Amino acid sequence: MNNVKQIINANNKKLLRELNDNIETQPSQPAERKCNCRKKRECPLNGNCLQKLIIYQATVIRKDSNTQEAYVGLTDGEFKTRFRNHTASFRNQNLNNSTELSKFIWTLKANNIL
Repeated sequence: MNNVKQIINANNKKLLRELNDNIETQPSQPAERKCNCRKKRECPLNGNCLQKLIIYQATVIRKDSNTQEAYVGLTDGEFKTRFRNHTASFRNQNLNNSTELSKFIWTLKANNIL
C-alpha cells in the first residue's frame, strides 16, 4: 500500500498532466486591451480606460464659493466612452440635458460660476 506522500505526488502529477494537455489544446487568446489612448499620459484612468462596469466620481469646483461638489455615476460600457460623452456634453450646449452632470455644468456656466 502507498503512503500518503506517494498518493499526493501521483495525484499532483495527474493534475499537472491534465492541465498541460488543456493548455496545449486551447488556442492562445490575445491579451485584452486595457487602454487605447494615443497619449498614454492623458488616459483618464491611468491605462485602464477600456474597463467596463465602473462607478466613478466627478468633482466640480465652484468659482463663486470655492467649494467642491461631487457627482457619482456609473457606466455599463467602457469608461472611456462615458468620459467622452460627458466632455462632449460640457462643450456642446445642444447636449446640455444629456446627463445630470451636464445639466449642473450648464447651470453653472449660465450663472458664470464655472
